[in-house]
Amino acid sequence: MLRMLASDSRWLIHKMVFTGCLLTALILMIGCEPKPDQSAEASNPQRVGVYDSRSIAIAFVNSPAYKQYVQPILNANHQAYAQAVEDGDTDRVEQLKAWGQAHQTKLHMQAFSTEPVDELLKHVQSSLPLIKQQTGVDRLVCKWDKQAMAEVGKAQQVDVTLLLIDAFKPTPTQRKAAIEILKHQPIALDAARHIDD
Repeated sequence: MLRMLASDSRWLIHKMVFTGCLLTALILMIGCEPKPDQSAEASNPQRVGVYDSRSIAIAFVNSPAYKQYVQPILNANHQAYAQAVEDGDTDRVEQLKAWGQAHQTKLHMQAFSTEPVDELLKHVQSSLPLIKQQTGVDRLVCKWDKQAMAEVGKAQQVDVTLLLIDAFKPTPTQRKAAIEILKHQPIALDAARHIDD
C-alpha cells in the first residue's frame, strides 16, 4: 500500500510539474505574441506627405492652371471694371474693386501665411496619385495645419513640396520663388490680410 501511495504521489508530482511547465510555456507564448496594432505599425508604418502651402500658392500663380482658370476671370473683370468706369457705374466699380482686393488678399494669405490651398491642389488632382505612389505616402497634409499634423502623430513624414510645385508646371521665376519662400517662416494671417500692393 505504501508502495502504491509513493508511485501515485510521484505520478501526481510529475503531472503537476508537467502542467506547470505547460502553463509557463503558454504564458510565455501569449506574453511574447506581438499585439496586432504594434505588429501592423512596425511592419507597415504610415507615411504622410507634408507640404508647405505657401510654395503651392506661389507655384500656382502664372502656371498653366492659373492661366486657364483664373486669368480669364481676371481679364473679364478688368474689362468690366474699365467699362463700369467709362459708364460711370460707381456701384459696379466698387463691386469689382472689392472682388479684386478679396482675390489679392486671399493669394497673399496663401503665399505668405498659412491659409489653406485645397482649392489650388484641385488643379493638380490628376498628379496626386503618382506623387503618393512615388513617395509611398498615404495622404497629404499641410505642415501648417496644426490639427492635421497632430493627427499624423508619429507617422513618418515625407516632404512632397517640391513634387507639388513641379506638378503645377510653374514658370522658372515662379518655381524659384516657390522654393525661396521655404527659407522663411510664414507671417501671421492678419498681417497677410493687410499687405498693401
